[in-house]
Amino acid sequence: MILLTHITSPENALSIIYRKAYLTENNTGHYDAGMNFLGTLGEYKNTQPKKRGSKIHCEWHGITSQPLPFDSYNYHTPNILFDFNGSGNHHPNNDPRYFLPYGSTGLIVKKIELEEGFEEESLVEWWVNLKGGIYPILHRINPLHKYL
Repeated sequence: MILLTHITSPENALSIIYRKAYLTENNTGHYDAGMNFLGTLGEYKNTQPKKRGSKIHCEWHGITSQPLPFDSYNYHTPNILFDFNGSGNHHPNNDPRYFLPYGSTGLIVKKIELEEGFEEESLVEWWVNLKGGIYPILHRINPLHKYL
């Protein structure tokens, strides 16, 4: 098992859980056509998530590649977690990470952690509006917040 962390906005984090899918602007086959995760070395200067505010903590129990050099390309086979120095400092790489391509299944989301300075209430409000139905009405009743 490998523990993984993906940085994104809280809205994207909830959307990933709700839709059970990860979507980006990148087409299949693109260098970043999938989900990037922090590795054991943590964030580097070159780790530049487009959106911030939350961290999705996940587990991966599937196949993981051997550590790959930074200039390795065409690693887009679904259901293989590709190790670009995610597991440690094996090759020169200014962007150490794990990468899981589009079409992969089996990633287990364990929790969402809000980064410092993000208001929990705005996350709850976004979630109830995404769910729709009776949830936005219930959200207006303060004593019910803990049940949403």
